[in-house]
Amino acid sequence: MIAESYAADVPLLATVATGLVSTFPDGPYRPDTTAIASPIYTTLMMLGGSLAEGAPTVDDLVSDKGKPILKAARESCAPEMRDVARREGITADNVYVQPMVQVLARLTPVTDMRARRLHVPMLLGTGLADTTLVPMRQYAEVAALCAVGNDVNWKTYPGATHNGGLNAAFPDALAFFRGVLAGEKPRSNCSEITEPGPPGEAATGIAFND
Repeated sequence: MIAESYAADVPLLATVATGLVSTFPDGPYRPDTTAIASPIYTTLMMLGGSLAEGAPTVDDLVSDKGKPILKAARESCAPEMRDVARREGITADNVYVQPMVQVLARLTPVTDMRARRLHVPMLLGTGLADTTLVPMRQYAEVAALCAVGNDVNWKTYPGATHNGGLNAAFPDALAFFRGVLAGEKPRSNCSEITEPGPPGEAATGIAFND
């Protein structure tokens, strides 16, 4: 969306995104939740300034059980936080002193933005076992981008999680870019998208499908 404002000399031909995080409140479909049900990303958002002024501090909201993940967030990043969470048994149910839904309600909606028409086609991928950014939430984003006239091809990948979706989508992404570079016009499937339902079970055989 902002490429032309800072890199007008670079011709943007197409874009690919998986595990869609942006939310479009003005879109045609409203999922039951847009929450990012992950102690990793929620903790990073709190450290990054998402807590409103006057709200409890991140140190007050993180439980004693969750302190190691907060330490990892301050000293490293998401991969190290995931390792700590697995090792220490830290989950969305025990990382905070309040239920996750209450913590999320305190955060500024930093992922909200207005849907706009881009000048390039998009390939968007969703892992149907994504519990971090659930498929219904991603469907809402695709529907919003389609509604404003974008050329979108939405691919879904059964058994792929949030991390695994990137790898599951790689063959399609490679073919998509090669086609665009060869002068082909990608096909939009906006008229065919359907609600995906809740996340399914994670499959084996997909790299980083944790």
